[in-house]
Amino acid sequence: MLERLGTLAARHSARVILAWVVVLIVVGGLAKTHGGSPRDIPSIPGSSAQTGFDLLREHASSLAGATAQIVVQAPPGGTLRTPQAQAAVQQVIANVQGLPGVAAGRVSDPYQNPASRLFPTLKPGQDIPGTQLPVDRVLPSTISPDGTIALITVEYTQALFEVPPSSFIALQRAAAPAQQAGLTVAFGGKLVDALNAPPAGISKYADQIGVLCAVIILLISLGSVTGMLVPISLALFSLSISNSLTALAERVVNIGTLGPLLGTMMGLGVGIDYSLFVVSRYRQNLAARMEPRAAAGRAIGTAGSAVLFAGSTVCLALCGLALIGIPYIGQLVAAPVARPGAPPDQRGVAPPSSAPRRRPTEPGVGNFSSRGGEIWIPVDSVFHGSARGRHVPR
Repeated sequence: MLERLGTLAARHSARVILAWVVVLIVVGGLAKTHGGSPRDIPSIPGSSAQTGFDLLREHASSLAGATAQIVVQAPPGGTLRTPQAQAAVQQVIANVQGLPGVAAGRVSDPYQNPASRLFPTLKPGQDIPGTQLPVDRVLPSTISPDGTIALITVEYTQALFEVPPSSFIALQRAAAPAQQAGLTVAFGGKLVDALNAPPAGISKYADQIGVLCAVIILLISLGSVTGMLVPISLALFSLSISNSLTALAERVVNIGTLGPLLGTMMGLGVGIDYSLFVVSRYRQNLAARMEPRAAAGRAIGTAGSAVLFAGSTVCLALCGLALIGIPYIGQLVAAPVARPGAPPDQRGVAPPSSAPRRRPTEPGVGNFSSRGGEIWIPVDSVFHGSARGRHVPR
């Protein structure tokens, strides 16, 4: 069946390529206009950690939400206890309290002892009832003894994965009065770590580096620029389609942010590998004096069946991760599963597109010609290098 499919694609190579281009344009357009975005919603049902988190969200939502810290420092020789500095800090607290998602009354005031909110009748130095612990020792003030550094803690009602990305920018704007008053402001906490991650550095270009390495390896192994372009272009083409399908799936299914990254990594590796497998078999068939269209069909029927089996095995193995009972891991599987079965890699788009169209000069031999007692194999297709031909002694 696969061989007949490959032969049919070889006979109508232009239509096959055009059809896949149309698919890419349509799916890509839909993904751009109706696609979703990845979201991290980690959960481990049945675990003690998840039970505790659910209890916090139900009975003390502010304690289960994301947190952020604002550190304010006075200028050299100054203090935060001056009226001007204190007014600026108080304005920052008021601004932060008014931000969307911030829990009511959960923005700490460094000028007030935290214990005063829980034990309003106790004074600094007095023990907490039933203990021998001074209240100001258990809940120390968030301003340094010399009054030069203060800490403001912000608690959100939403979990970290639910906080919108614009929250950190809003937090920075809320702290502008302190900076305008000449104070130094710094930010920290889980929310800041998540929304203000440091630059990725060279890892940002990991995909490009991987493709470059693949180009170099294929150039060395195939000895042909055009031959190298076939598996590379097929992998990138199929990856574009699968990325678009993943974006469409994200609109109705929660897929973690690591899903597309993992899918791209697997898509490039598997796509190039599987394409090269089929291309190599096609080259071997041509070297065995098969007619190009028949060589394409045979490559799809032999190497293509192995590729189809291997891709299905990879997909099944990935789907097995969904059985471990962690929904977040199961969501990550959705993106990589689309890559190993990328359509163009397993249906032989490339061989038909490059098959020579000259009629064979010898029955049953294919596109070969006899020159001076030698058989010359034309290599003007993309699979046979940049030389004009090579010969096989009789």
